[in-house]
Amino acid sequence: DYILRDGKTYPKFDAQRTGEFWNYYGILWYLDYDNPNLMAKEGRAITKMLDRTYDYLSHNGGFTSLIGVQVLNEVDIFPRWRVYQYNILDSLTNERFTPERAWEKVINSLDYLGKVVKNHKYKVYTRTNFASSTNTGSDGIGHGIWNGNVVKNPPLWAQEIFNTEGIDIVGDDSYTSVIKDLKGISAMYGKNLNGNFSHIAENDGNFANTPSLILTALSQNAGYSIYELATSPFFTENATSPSINQGIIEVNAEKNITYKAHYETTKNFISLLKKVNTPLNLANSSNIAVFNLKSNSPTTTLNQTIQTENVKINFVTTNGAIGFGIELDNKLYLGFNKDVDISLDNVTVSAIKTGSYGYEFILDETLAPSLSLSLNGGTLYEVSFLSNGIITSTTWENIG
Repeated sequence: DYILRDGKTYPKFDAQRTGEFWNYYGILWYLDYDNPNLMAKEGRAITKMLDRTYDYLSHNGGFTSLIGVQVLNEVDIFPRWRVYQYNILDSLTNERFTPERAWEKVINSLDYLGKVVKNHKYKVYTRTNFASSTNTGSDGIGHGIWNGNVVKNPPLWAQEIFNTEGIDIVGDDSYTSVIKDLKGISAMYGKNLNGNFSHIAENDGNFANTPSLILTALSQNAGYSIYELATSPFFTENATSPSINQGIIEVNAEKNITYKAHYETTKNFISLLKKVNTPLNLANSSNIAVFNLKSNSPTTTLNQTIQTENVKINFVTTNGAIGFGIELDNKLYLGFNKDVDISLDNVTVSAIKTGSYGYEFILDETLAPSLSLSLNGGTLYEVSFLSNGIITSTTWENIG
């Protein structure tokens, strides 16, 4: 309140609907993003937060429960939408912000606050996220994902933010259930933005095909965040749009929990992915085969063959299973959410084990070597092999 009341120290922009109460966000104001007084105040708040985190963790075993800080949220909304929607005026010209001027303020703010985080003795990464960066803004300027079958580069403003000193990584709030588009976004901010850790910073927890979406992102060496576990009852009971209910579970005002239909399958699939932790993080996308992701929802009956760089994998399901085959260092890691049949080619199998990964493989059971396998859902299999020679990877074209 003291910032909003003190318009001299912390100036606000003139705009339509200024001071109006919006049920979703609260009172609408547009502070001057990179105003030196505001930057100093926000910088001090961040420093105090990290001081407290550092002191608390130092006295509680040093467990690093905080590993990253998000600097601002959906930073592209102001220059791409708000300045046009609400006719926000630049105090220098008393005319509506130009995109260039609006971006200048946002990027200055991100860089300043990000460097405050990075210069603290408690070391974390910094990130920021974009509001569906591939979509068209209010100015009519679009970006898109695909140029034919080729993934575009990220928008220039996203590249500029990534190249600041204060921001380490950038991610996209994709809000899509389309497998092909999620694949493209993951690649856009990964392969097409060298050095970035690609990640889907937010995606709607209400999507029934969430396990397939998670697997799609991971197949491109990208992270994935479900937004959200549960939406506040305030929003679900007062919002004008049903899309506000984005939780993968529901909690009502009486704190009663309802699990959505895809909650259990998503939870179980994440448990399976945790078993393959290290290989999944180290393998290249050309060696991460993902099955039954050609369509947005799994096909009940499917016979599919995918090649990594050394292994030809044939997958057969009659129950709508999805899963992965990850090649790394002459081993193939296989995991599916339901029982499937697998056959392998272009290799000689020397050993098969079941187990899970921490930093090393933890053995559960040793099985007889074979090229034909009937696999149990929820189990991780480690197949050791000798290759008959390099083959062409088909992992990319078998997604979406």
